[in-house]
Amino acid sequence: MLKRILFFFALTLMVSPLLFAQVTTSSLNGTVKGGANGTETLTGATIVATHIPTGTKYSTTSKGGGSFSIQNMRPGGPYTIEITYVDHKPVTFTDVYLQLAESFILNSTMERKDALTEVTVSATTRRISVLNPNRTGNITNIGSRQIGIAPTINRSLNDLTRMTPESNGQAIGGGNYRQNNFTIDGSDFNNSFGIGGNLPANGAPISLDAIGEISVSINPYDVRQSGFIGSSINAVTKSGTNKLTGSIYKYFRNERFRGRKVEKTYFNRPPEEFSQWGVSFGGPLVKNKLFFFVNFESETQPKSIQTRFAATAANPYGGTNTSIVRPTADSLNYISNYLLTNYGYVTGPFDNYTPDISRKKIMARIDWNISRNHKFNIRYSQVEGGEPNPPSTSVGGAGTVSGTSANRQAITALWFKNSNYFQGANFYSFAGELNSTFKGLSNMLRATYTYQNDSRSTESQIFPFVDIMSSGGGVATQPLTGIGAPYTSFGFEPFSFGNLRKVKMYSIMDNVTFKVNKHHWTIGGQIDFNKTINGFQRFGTSYYRFATWNDFASALDPNPLNRKLPTDFVITYSLSKNFAPAFSAFDFRQYSVYAQDEIYMNKNFRLTIGMRLDLPTYPGVPQIQTHPLVYGQNFAFGEKVNTGTLPKKVIMMSPRIGFNWDVYGDRSLQIRGGTGLFTGKIPFVWIVSQSGDNGMIQVTQAFNMYNTNGTPTGVLTPGPFNPNPVAYRPATVPVAGTIVPSSVTAMDPGFKNPQTWKSSLAMDTKLPWGIVASLEASFNKDVNTAFFRSPNYQAAQNINVAGYPDNRPIYGATVPTRFINTLNPAGQFVVGGNSAFTPVIIDNGTRGYSAYFTAKFEKPFSKGFMASVSYTKALAANLFDGNGDQALGTYQTTQQVKGLNTPNLATAQYVMPDRVVAMVSYRKEYLKHLATTLSLFYSGSADGRFSYVYSGDYNRDGVNGNDLLYIPTAVEVTQMQFASQTVNGVVYDQNAQRRLFEDYIGQDKYLRSHRGQYAERNGGLFPWRNQLDAKFVQDIFAKAGKTKNTLQFTIDVMNLGNLLNPSWGKVKSLNAGSILVPQNMNSVVPGGAVVPQFRLATSQNQIITRTFSDVISTASTYSVQFGLRYIFN
Repeated sequence: MLKRILFFFALTLMVSPLLFAQVTTSSLNGTVKGGANGTETLTGATIVATHIPTGTKYSTTSKGGGSFSIQNMRPGGPYTIEITYVDHKPVTFTDVYLQLAESFILNSTMERKDALTEVTVSATTRRISVLNPNRTGNITNIGSRQIGIAPTINRSLNDLTRMTPESNGQAIGGGNYRQNNFTIDGSDFNNSFGIGGNLPANGAPISLDAIGEISVSINPYDVRQSGFIGSSINAVTKSGTNKLTGSIYKYFRNERFRGRKVEKTYFNRPPEEFSQWGVSFGGPLVKNKLFFFVNFESETQPKSIQTRFAATAANPYGGTNTSIVRPTADSLNYISNYLLTNYGYVTGPFDNYTPDISRKKIMARIDWNISRNHKFNIRYSQVEGGEPNPPSTSVGGAGTVSGTSANRQAITALWFKNSNYFQGANFYSFAGELNSTFKGLSNMLRATYTYQNDSRSTESQIFPFVDIMSSGGGVATQPLTGIGAPYTSFGFEPFSFGNLRKVKMYSIMDNVTFKVNKHHWTIGGQIDFNKTINGFQRFGTSYYRFATWNDFASALDPNPLNRKLPTDFVITYSLSKNFAPAFSAFDFRQYSVYAQDEIYMNKNFRLTIGMRLDLPTYPGVPQIQTHPLVYGQNFAFGEKVNTGTLPKKVIMMSPRIGFNWDVYGDRSLQIRGGTGLFTGKIPFVWIVSQSGDNGMIQVTQAFNMYNTNGTPTGVLTPGPFNPNPVAYRPATVPVAGTIVPSSVTAMDPGFKNPQTWKSSLAMDTKLPWGIVASLEASFNKDVNTAFFRSPNYQAAQNINVAGYPDNRPIYGATVPTRFINTLNPAGQFVVGGNSAFTPVIIDNGTRGYSAYFTAKFEKPFSKGFMASVSYTKALAANLFDGNGDQALGTYQTTQQVKGLNTPNLATAQYVMPDRVVAMVSYRKEYLKHLATTLSLFYSGSADGRFSYVYSGDYNRDGVNGNDLLYIPTAVEVTQMQFASQTVNGVVYDQNAQRRLFEDYIGQDKYLRSHRGQYAERNGGLFPWRNQLDAKFVQDIFAKAGKTKNTLQFTIDVMNLGNLLNPSWGKVKSLNAGSILVPQNMNSVVPGGAVVPQFRLATSQNQIITRTFSDVISTASTYSVQFGLRYIFN
């Protein structure tokens, strides 16, 4: 009863609202007692642990108090552990399994040889990993058995980490997808450059068949683990044993194994064909001494980057089928033929195609038992390949481009295939580790090297990139200009010309572990060297934006007077000799030392105290230069912007403390927790932009005819369309430092790497039937976080229009009244210039937090059965979500009310408020040669977050779509001003739009509950989505001599619910995040009488009436994948 009282007492506490170097090994700790009554501690007992698969032996002797410790052991097992002592009977423990980054506690009582009882042999010692005295923080272990039964069709590491209750996609433990630290065998396996997902090689840096075990730690209080503020994800690769083993496998699927119906709507499935095959072998080179393991895998995988279709007479735009877009097939075919006939440019198709991802992966590992006291392993892995992507939606660096905030991938547009780009995904890794035992201490020495090479290419000929805008099909238009949204795009992808990304990382680490009485000390150090090279010539083949197709086509009019100018033109060119490509670079080095003491206060209570010191440094490189013209200007409050300065050297301190209390001394109830500081890092792409965008090695020049609010800038673009990408480039290379680009990036000299203070409190207890229940509360508080600001804005003024409830600050309506320093079209600072200049400073903020409350019930593997279920309640807030690939984009796309330099502390985009995760698996052997396994994985949560914003540039900061909506009351809606509009032949006057807007608010849960308030950033939640995945495994096995041969057939089904019912498991999309389209913000004067006027947004050629609609594509349907494998062991 007392156990239950304590358990639920902890639950009450936890639901209260008040409340770079990684580990690759395991360890064994414990005490030995004996004597006449079994209570005497034995000093000098010999402990020998033998890893049965390899014969590897680890040994030690018990010290004072009978305690012993063996460090740096192989994870896994089984182990046999033998304990001997003079005049006592030997004790043997068999079938012991160790888990990655955790300690196995083995306390033994020996009997004297003159005792009447026989020698006792304790077998099958499989510890429940949760009830472990070495466990202080929140950790999820995923062993080789779980890896083998988890449903997956991508066969990605991210398919495994989703089992962590505190995860949401690639975001885990309160950090975004970039704030984890992923290591394999101690090597850095992060996407360190920062563009794309959390892992290099487009999320597939190594084969799943090469992975032995994974651990996901949210708050490990072990100072050896660092480099993250979200989670630490450690994995180790498989190794060979004394038995020759191997497998050959094949996985396959095509579009016929995907659903083609959502609710009652059928759609066309894009063609696709996935094929992956591989082979793994492992065994002894010298028995008990030298072992090998190798894996090779090759795959061709479809990527559905274009799941929509052009409109036709039979399938028009604007119906219930959201896979049909605004552009018509006839118009796109005409454009394609026009470009081929007149310019020789091949566009490729615009729909009904599925390009392939292709990869080849290799891993090889050698393990060498040099002696009982020295073990060495070395591993090499590589992946080469890449995957196609649609053209970027970004116009970052292009200035105040015309039109609405809709992008190239919206349902109102359709681009051509040859404007896609191919992202290279090449990753190479090496790791070597020496584990040694000397008298009284253990040592681990590791050296690693990784090389990330992610260059981009495209199928397009060298040709300018062009956006054709259109106001047809009911899309919103820009005030004053009447320019609509993108209709189609073609040409060389704007961010791929000369795009080069290379990151080389070297790391050396050494840990020494020793014991002094009750103190288990770990002392170590680490040195990391990183070198990054980047080629990023945005708009290097030039960029044009035309208000209409006819404006573009007028370039061939024989009368020059009839040739129309683009509304926007941008080009980037190198300042090297003969305009040769320029490459930016920077170096990063970090030096770390740490010490930790695990104190065994008594047999039931362990306290861990540690301190880590990291010194990040940024050695100078030639590409980091001060732009003299920029440095010569004064910005807000007299600040100077120096593009040649990098952060100063500052020691980052990370103190930590953790504890584990075995309440009854029998591991039936434990309380654990801790608190400490964790230091992360920022994407290298943010730093390297300081050299690439400083205007000293290359220059980006943007010509924009209109401000974001539709008023003319007074700037003319250089000329009509010209197929020559360098037609409007200067004739000679300008001198570096004589032209100012439209934007620069600089790091504040006092910038510090992100730091978060993590704390947790948890309780674990045994329940009947072998179930373990856990309750855990975790809280993270940002100490340092990346913060972006621009010191070139003039002070904004509140709207302050009588009778109008939205009183937010707005900027001047023109460039000279908005910015302190302005440019002319030639890139020179002038007073009253018509071209904007946006310096972005990477600085530190201190506001942000996250909290998780998790309840989990787990039934570990037993007799072929395992199950777990967890519920997590979470909340999180930050200043920036940190999603942008460039500092400028990250800064400008943060939705706000008071201006970009004063962002609100608001809900984090990557944390869902509620999440349920469950998994169950059962394996049954029968008829001596057959075994069947069925596994189910369930995940339920809201399907994402979004913000309610105005379309266009409501606060006149020069950025479209980043102004949070004011949600009017019912009375205020009746007073709003709406401009009449015609949508799909229907006229909507002011009164009609008032009624529709009131109805829209009423059908939206968030809007109707926040009336009279500003919408919060990421305040909107997509509907709850349930996804059930399944894996079926059928084994047919037989023995031939000592070798077991198995033929294995697998079926993986993702979104099984949709297979059973086309209404289940579907994805919802947002009809219009930008609900209101401002019409006259350029005429609004702070303190004046002009009231803002709007139009209600449209979606699919209809005026909006509801927030969400079903996604009619394969994103909402089931997918089935088949596998065939031969195994011998």
